[in-house]
Amino acid sequence: MQKLSFLKGNKRQEELYDRALYRNRAGILLAILFLFSSAAFAGDPSGVWTSTSGSTIKLWANMQQVMVTVTTPQGQSFKYNGWWTRFSDNFAYQNNSGTFYASFANSNQINVKDPSGKWFTWTRGVNNNSAPVQQQPSNSGISGNWQSSSGSMIQVSTNGNQIVVNIVGRDGKRFQGIGRWLQFGRTFDYSIAGFAGTAQCTVASSRQINVLYGGTWTTWSR
Repeated sequence: MQKLSFLKGNKRQEELYDRALYRNRAGILLAILFLFSSAAFAGDPSGVWTSTSGSTIKLWANMQQVMVTVTTPQGQSFKYNGWWTRFSDNFAYQNNSGTFYASFANSNQINVKDPSGKWFTWTRGVNNNSAPVQQQPSNSGISGNWQSSSGSMIQVSTNGNQIVVNIVGRDGKRFQGIGRWLQFGRTFDYSIAGFAGTAQCTVASSRQINVLYGGTWTTWSR
């Protein structure tokens, strides 16, 4: 770079100019190195992961959001919209039970804390030794009486796409939930007036329904 004409012949000014120019170039070089190093260690979550909970996780991300699809060992899938809390390092997503926080341990491992404070590990790729997904029937008659693992008695009736769930708790209290088929014969949901959230139900067989509500699994059997 050519020096300014008014500096010529002034040795002291030339020295100060050279030092300032050196510092400026060094600062630019450090900034470039920082950008390249950040890009090199950035975590890209996109792909399939296996959780220590037994679920399979599919992630897709861009600079603004992280899409999280969780497939449980029972074969039920849930999709959540997540967000970066620190781009390429940490992200979070929510379900009915609260917020899950995820952080990269390395490029092939993500540590996840659920709303109750319990930790899970996601490992990149599919674990062939994980529990097999239960095959769901294409059409199951679920009407009738069921016994919940929570101790409640359940009576289910269907009318087309509508599902009515009558619940008698262990204390004798009665509740009625109204739901619908999400995938006929396979999955349905229902909600109860006055209670937050929706129960997600998977028909595992003609004698078993797996129910997820508020982050807790229960089983209906008959």
